[in-house]
Amino acid sequence: MSSEKATPRGEDWTGLCASQLPTAEVSDWLVRDDCGASVVFTGTTRDRSEGRTGVSSLTYEAYESEVDRRLDAVVNEL
Repeated sequence: MSSEKATPRGEDWTGLCASQLPTAEVSDWLVRDDCGASVVFTGTTRDRSEGRTGVSSLTYEAYESEVDRRLDAVVNEL
């Protein structure tokens, strides 16, 4: 993956990692006196899908060489 652990860069924190997301660390980083809101996107995998039971894993593939550049582009649009 692009980064084993994504790290903050200034005011922004984006990245792709193969390990568990550090949601508590992200929350601690986000909560500031000068911010009125924060958003963290997380998800879980259901153990079933329409017409199927026993889902045991989820595989996500990314064009890793483009991840950081594209995430930076999204941030720069804001």
